[in-house]
Amino acid sequence: MLDMSKKSSIVVYLDATSINRNVLHYCGNIAKAMKKKLCYFNVHNTPSLALNKAIVPATNLEESAIALADNLIKESKERLEEAVTFTKSVWSDVTSDFEVGFGLNDISTKLEDLKEKIKGVEFLIAVRNKYDTETADWMQSRLASIITQTKVPVMVIPKHEPYKDIKKISYVLEEGELPIEDLKLCARIASGFDAELEILYVTSPENKYYQAETAIKRYQIKENLNYDNVVVRKFLTEDTGSAYNMIMISNHSDMLAFNYQGVPFFRRLIDGSPSEKIVSETNIPVLAF
Repeated sequence: MLDMSKKSSIVVYLDATSINRNVLHYCGNIAKAMKKKLCYFNVHNTPSLALNKAIVPATNLEESAIALADNLIKESKERLEEAVTFTKSVWSDVTSDFEVGFGLNDISTKLEDLKEKIKGVEFLIAVRNKYDTETADWMQSRLASIITQTKVPVMVIPKHEPYKDIKKISYVLEEGELPIEDLKLCARIASGFDAELEILYVTSPENKYYQAETAIKRYQIKENLNYDNVVVRKFLTEDTGSAYNMIMISNHSDMLAFNYQGVPFFRRLIDGSPSEKIVSETNIPVLAF
């Protein structure tokens, strides 16, 4: 049996437009499979005068801003309570709760506060809404901000895609140091579903040592992952993006995972159209480290 992480919770960032049954089924089934608590979370950047209503003399404008902030928080609580109620009705063995943050800070700052409160976050689930794909500048989108600024792995779930059981997870691995902690998290998720963890080692056809490197990575993975259902496959290409396109087009996986931190390609990826295509167009959950 694979050892589970000591991190106790999966945080789910929901707003009023992202709560639907497809999303909640992914959240509930993943939490149940991994034996984790769910914490539904929302944060509002409320107006500064609303935060200082005790010291700012009230005017009609200020009262309107305060009322708006209060209504946003009230609406968030109602929606998150609905998510908790649904979760408890379907997965009686999954513990769930919710938190609503408000202030002038971004989600990453509020998440850090939440991590202290709930003592350990395994990863964050964010929901891809229609408006995430309509932003002209990808780096200015809400979803890109969450992925790049949050200090935990982020799983992006497409809102309008039906729930699929997770039977295969594909991790796209590039040349370089083996991201053991990333792979351990993927293995924990795969273990909960008894799913195959496929590791696609992407390298150039001109790499004369790819066979030896693949063998070394197989050995390292076997030594570090206490999970048997792992397959390492080589993927020869000059264009790493083609590996993702293959997974997206063939639809042979139920979850895609990748790591852009510390790898030059992924730093380019998150700044350009390839990352937008992967995160905004794929019909399966994407786990970004």
